[in-house]
Amino acid sequence: MTESTQLHAEMLHALQRLLPKTTSHDPRRLDTLAWAITGLCLKQTVRLWAWAEVAPSRSQHAARRVRRFSELSASSGSFSLRLVSAGDPGSSC
Repeated sequence: MTESTQLHAEMLHALQRLLPKTTSHDPRRLDTLAWAITGLCLKQTVRLWAWAEVAPSRSQHAARRVRRFSELSASSGSFSLRLVSAGDPGSSC
C-alpha cells in the first residue's frame, strides 16, 4: 500500500466517523473529499492538478482528474472544505 492510499484510507475512516450520514449522501463524494484532503496533505498546495497526481484514476487525462475535485467544491449542498495553511495551529496536515 502506498503512502497516498494508506493516508486516504485513514482519512476516509475518520470522515465516516465524523460526518453524519445525512451529510454524506453519496459515498463517492466522501471518497473524493478524502482524496482531496490526502492530496492537500501530501502535496502541501491548494492546486487541484497537484492533488490529481496523488489520487488514482482510470483516466489518462489530467483534466478529468482535476475536474473530479472541482466538482466537489462546486456542488450545492455538499461538504465545504476549509483550507488551512501549514502554519495554522488547527492544521493536522
